[in-house]
This record gives sequence, structure tokens and C-alpha cells, in this order.
Amino acid sequence: IFDSWAGELGKAEFMEFSYPYLDIMVAEVKERVCDL
Repeated sequence: IFDSWAGELGKAEFMEFSYPYLDIMVAEVKERVCDL
């Protein structure tokens, strides 16, 4: 889940290239944990 190179991205690049995927993963985890 965590990328050791993420610190190399500026805020704009992080928001464009990393955040959307992190947001999807968090939503999936929340959905699956609530089903337990």
C-alpha cells in the first residue's frame, strides 16, 4: 500500500497520481470491514 518513493512527489503530483488510488483502497477497506 505504501510507496517509499511517494515522498518524491510534490503535492500536485501526489493528488493526481497517488491520492485517487489511496482513496479507492480506503473505501474498499471500509466496505469490507463493515461487512464483518
